[in-house]
Amino acid sequence: MGHPSPSSAVKSYQRIRYGMMAVSCVGVMLSTYALHVEVSKEANTTYRALCDISAAVSCSKVFTSRFGKGFGLVGQLLGEDHVLNQPNSIFGIIFYAIIIILGKEQPRDALIGVV
Repeated sequence: MGHPSPSSAVKSYQRIRYGMMAVSCVGVMLSTYALHVEVSKEANTTYRALCDISAAVSCSKVFTSRFGKGFGLVGQLLGEDHVLNQPNSIFGIIFYAIIIILGKEQPRDALIGVV
């Protein structure tokens, strides 16, 4: 049983990288939609999001609850007006954008066998 060739290892790594970047792009889009829903609901209480299926299954209720900002902890620990008490969707946008940026970097370790 041999080791995979360096080029197949690099190709496998690239597939994983591109997959992570694709999932992160979806994460950015969903987080952006969540932010849109939260801002729209706060501006207009009659706004109905696509993800509001019923009274029991309502994403806008979650996004506008205390758990929708600062993971439900920042407001209690640091105060409701603290700069870190932002909508969770903002943290999601930042996180997924960082993953996309890091996914574009070519690590030298993956290319050692190519040279």
